[in-house]
Amino acid sequence: MDQLAAVRSHKTKNITTQLISLDVSELPCAATELPLTVTKYWERRGRVVGCVDCTISVSQVCLDHVQVDGRRGSTSIALTTTRPHFGGKRRWFVCPNCGRRCSKVYLRSSFVCRTCAKAVYPSQYAYLRVAGEAKAKTARSRLGIQANFGIVDAQKPKGMHWKTYQKLEQLIWDADIAFDDFIFKRM
Repeated sequence: MDQLAAVRSHKTKNITTQLISLDVSELPCAATELPLTVTKYWERRGRVVGCVDCTISVSQVCLDHVQVDGRRGSTSIALTTTRPHFGGKRRWFVCPNCGRRCSKVYLRSSFVCRTCAKAVYPSQYAYLRVAGEAKAKTARSRLGIQANFGIVDAQKPKGMHWKTYQKLEQLIWDADIAFDDFIFKRM
């Protein structure tokens, strides 16, 4: 499947950044005084687009949500924990739809995992992807470059070693050459 066809297949899906989401790490984890109720609001462009009351117990979270268009709902999501190799505990939501363990749930008609919400990440929605493009973008931001291509007379940031500056500069040039090659192959 070529990249253009891959992009078209994602047109009908939602992008994760456009959906209301709840991360398990945003929930308080203190085991004192459970059950605990917390209210969370979501804003887009300065407007509240959703609100959820989370009633947290040891084994589950009950979510009563209201969206800006007046739709209301209630979802109960089980919580589970794992023990990472470095110690401690990591909490997870258990998707009420498929039973999959996830750290984030997204609001469709109820809160579900990303797979059940049929949501894609913004990087999956990219029109043109070229090897090294993301690294070059990071390097440009480290050098304070706003443009998407080229160095454009970037000054070495104060405190940055010359060797680091030259590595970043070379990375940007290599990414630009790879992008040019990619575009000319498509013509």
